[in-house]
Amino acid sequence: MMIQNLTGVVESVIRSDMRAIIFTAVLCLVISGSVRGGDWPQWRGPTGQGRVEDVGLPTTWDGKTGENVLWRAALPKGDTPYSSPIVQGDRVFVTLAINKSREHHVLCFDKKEGKPLWDTEVPPGPWNLTDLRGGYAASTPAADGERVYVLFGSAVLAALDFEGKIVWRTELPRHAFDVAIGCSPIVYGETVIVQADMVQKQSSLMAFDRKAGEMRWEVKRPEVGFAHSTPTIVTVGEKPLMLVAASDALQGVDPSTGELRWWCKAKGDTVSPVFAEGVAYVDSGRGGPGFAVAVDGAMKGT
Repeated sequence: MMIQNLTGVVESVIRSDMRAIIFTAVLCLVISGSVRGGDWPQWRGPTGQGRVEDVGLPTTWDGKTGENVLWRAALPKGDTPYSSPIVQGDRVFVTLAINKSREHHVLCFDKKEGKPLWDTEVPPGPWNLTDLRGGYAASTPAADGERVYVLFGSAVLAALDFEGKIVWRTELPRHAFDVAIGCSPIVYGETVIVQADMVQKQSSLMAFDRKAGEMRWEVKRPEVGFAHSTPTIVTVGEKPLMLVAASDALQGVDPSTGELRWWCKAKGDTVSPVFAEGVAYVDSGRGGPGFAVAVDGAMKGT
């Protein structure tokens, strides 16, 4: 179903040495980096930490005067928040939802001109939200150059090709999240990983085959309460490590298996971790303290 009631504005900022996209309809700014010629393929960009190597990027833009604005495109109207947009190759992806009809939409725009390319509706999952503060479209999509992966708040995960065709769709086995699903999917190797931390001792980490959609592995975490964060995958000692902000803990996890390698008590259940120079940092979006953890020391003996 195509949505006909168009409101909101997508403003794209593009200069010869950078790529930037402003979605004023969702109050979100995305600046793409140097990966794959300017891709911003997931939550917080190519590194998952909101960091790029480019220099000389513009720091000002103005939708009214047109300063650093190349194009604008209308966004369909949703009645829950839009996701953050992502950029992959020559395409921009964003999701939206409509509460009354429980519609879930994936939208694709041409990055160079802002032309709408397609709008695909994904059948909703089993969870019918009663608290809409987070909404159905809070999760940021992820892309790998072949497909775009979307997670909606009705507890459904789907993969679409770049022409808008649904390749696979799967429902999460449990959906006792807090008020909404606040995590975003991330692509690692041949898997799509979801941090499904929730209440009622039903938390788990899940990895799905990125090509077929079946579950590759699941590690249940009954000791972990709900969280709204997205894992960050980093390299420590030439080995991949997934940093997971769980309830009252920062954890180091093997992204290939979900195996817990270490944990540190840290009250940081609402934000995604960042990492630099052997130190991981996490804090709480609820006004709590921040914690810095020497990951090199935590990895010794593992």
